[in-house]
Amino acid sequence: MKKLSLLFTIVLSSTIIINAQTKSIDKKIRFGFKIDAGSSTISPKESYVSKDGGKFYFSYGFAADFLLSDNYVIATGLNITHGGGSFTTDNGKGLLENDINNTARNTYSLSLQYLEIPFALKLKTDDINGIKYWGQFGTYLGANLGARMNAVVDGKIYEKYTPSKVIPINMGLDLGAGIEYPFNSKTYGSIGFGYHNGFINLTKSDWNAGKIVLNGFFLRTAVYF
Repeated sequence: MKKLSLLFTIVLSSTIIINAQTKSIDKKIRFGFKIDAGSSTISPKESYVSKDGGKFYFSYGFAADFLLSDNYVIATGLNITHGGGSFTTDNGKGLLENDINNTARNTYSLSLQYLEIPFALKLKTDDINGIKYWGQFGTYLGANLGARMNAVVDGKIYEKYTPSKVIPINMGLDLGAGIEYPFNSKTYGSIGFGYHNGFINLTKSDWNAGKIVLNGFFLRTAVYF
């Protein structure tokens, strides 16, 4: 929670400073659509849990830019995001019941879907040969829409298992950088790279897998009108 408080404080402080420095800004809103594609992983925070591979990351949805000035933007929207990853746990740990006397490690492959709302401060340069460069820093809040899991526990195979112990919300750090290029006076495209670093443990304490978070690195494309 300290990380979340610090993140919101930074974003809010930045917004206040920007508003104070731009006394007479004709605020505008630009809407668009975006698609993110890349790789996601589940990162463990405990010694008895190990990362065991990633999954395809895919996110799409509605985007909105609130222009505070030509160079400062509040970026938000509404996204459907798919991600996940694989991890292993020492025996006696994990979601499914298993024999603590068995020395085998247990393997889990978790797929997750979220409805997400991003909130970020985007900084843009002036035109440089018709192109603007941007970078953004912020956060996102997600509500879990579904979870599926394949697992091998004590040699027993579970396929398309629906875990009931996934935390219903997710939140984390949202970073990005890229360029935007105008197609005409009203429409422009944007492309760049983004990174999500989860803050919240994905599983409830009775899962007995310690803290695991969802991270993602992706290519971001968008068109604004």
